[in-house]
Amino acid sequence: MSTTKRTTLKTACALALSGALALALAPAAFAATTAPSPTVDSNGTAFSDNKADTKVSVATDATQLSAEVPLNMKIVAKPAGGELAAGQVPTTYAIKNTSSLDIYVTDVTAEAGANWTYADSSADASLNSAPSGKTGVIHLGLTPASGTLLEVEKTASATHPNWEIAATTSKTIAVSGKTSPLSKQTGDDGELAATLHYTIAATEAK
Repeated sequence: MSTTKRTTLKTACALALSGALALALAPAAFAATTAPSPTVDSNGTAFSDNKADTKVSVATDATQLSAEVPLNMKIVAKPAGGELAAGQVPTTYAIKNTSSLDIYVTDVTAEAGANWTYADSSADASLNSAPSGKTGVIHLGLTPASGTLLEVEKTASATHPNWEIAATTSKTIAVSGKTSPLSKQTGDDGELAATLHYTIAATEAK
């Protein structure tokens, strides 16, 4: 086998052993999907001295909020698993606010790919060994610029991230995490390990 072929095969095998996270090839736009309804309080206020007040409040139509995240993101996992270090995760992942108003990212959840298992915590024992019938187990953490680490879980968190993103700006998100030892090789383009689901709002979630 020639040196060129050996080098190509070595590179292909190294790439084939990568674990991939589907989340930057092209942006995926998303928007808040609910809008508040106009209402009138049915509790009447009596006139006093021929005077009475009606307080008028204004709520934001959340369907007018929009943002973009990268459509795909690939990370590279070692066959032996372990913490995802520099060089294994991208450094340019960001959420772009395409709205004319500031927005908040109020929740982030993860959904495992068909051949993977998602662990809610980096301390989960399932991350210590290759899974049976699956390619691997993965856990992810996201840290926004000037923010704190969010350990992403499969279900909505009781503690909302509330990442503020100013109008028409982007916020870079550092990616971290851990994978189990892998039970098999993946293709050069990687394999869907998890999908991240984001929720945005006009105000902070409580």
